[in-house]
Amino acid sequence: SLGLPQELVLRMKLDVLMLRADPLPLWGAVWTMKRIPQSEDTQPKILSVLVVVGILGVGIWSFAIAIQLQWGVQKLQQSIKAMEADAKPIPPLPAEMGLLGTAINAMQSRRQELEHRLHRVERLASLGQLVAGVAHEVRNPLSSMRLNLQYTDRQLLSLGITIPITSLLEQVDRLEDLVQRLLYFDQNQEQETPVLTGLEEIIAESISLLSLQAQEQQVTLIYAPDIQTPQIPLRRRELGQVLVNLILNAIQASPEFGEVTVGVKQVPNFLVAWVEDQGQGLLLSEQARIFEPFYTTKSEGTGLGLAISHEIMTRNGGHIDVQSRSGCTRFSVYLPLKRE
Repeated sequence: SLGLPQELVLRMKLDVLMLRADPLPLWGAVWTMKRIPQSEDTQPKILSVLVVVGILGVGIWSFAIAIQLQWGVQKLQQSIKAMEADAKPIPPLPAEMGLLGTAINAMQSRRQELEHRLHRVERLASLGQLVAGVAHEVRNPLSSMRLNLQYTDRQLLSLGITIPITSLLEQVDRLEDLVQRLLYFDQNQEQETPVLTGLEEIIAESISLLSLQAQEQQVTLIYAPDIQTPQIPLRRRELGQVLVNLILNAIQASPEFGEVTVGVKQVPNFLVAWVEDQGQGLLLSEQARIFEPFYTTKSEGTGLGLAISHEIMTRNGGHIDVQSRSGCTRFSVYLPLKRE
């Protein structure tokens, strides 16, 4: 019993087991055993629970995304089929499918615009070739008429007879001028050689030529360039004819004390010269036919100005765009920065 009492502590995995020896009064000792529960460390369990919850959350989120993508893809496929059938745009879709749908709508709109422009160019080219063929057939008889009228005039003058042959010659001149303009539609005509020049120079010349006419009609001509355009190879005379025709049309369409604004800007791959007036505007049906030969909305006019302008721009690899509403009509001339 010497050295008593004594204690022996045994550490188990979770609990503490304590053995104690107490001496008896006479002899021996009494052993007691006490189990002390050890407080469990809950941190690992909390971490485990959080990990499990996180994995479940990621799984549920991934499943929801997969369902949404599957639904979006199916909806997109259905919308594309509907677009091919009746050209309906893709309706708004959620998330990334919405961005993809918007991009497809933009591509479809651009494709329709290009198809419409190509159809118009092909239709006008066919009509232009027909007109040019007629012009070739008419030119020779007109030349013969002019020679005969001039000969007749000389013979009558030698006989002392006065007949107003001059007025007939003026009408022949008018017809020859018309034929010459129709020959712009002949693809085999010799074309002007492009010269390195700036678009602003051609616009300034065109405005200068028409400034007096604008003053007479009490219309203000305004030049509002957005940028300093680079010099590129241009057919100066042909492009000048296009701009003069567009500015003249704008002046004639403008009300008294109205404004005609001419500007230039640069967009991807193109230089754009635009002419805007404050006239009554063009109907959609008029816009669809505005570039056809002999079609005109004026009480006077041959209907060849815009048709020739369209033909010139097509030859130069560009095009003319028109946007019109009541009180504002804008014609935009697109010139490619680089020719193939």
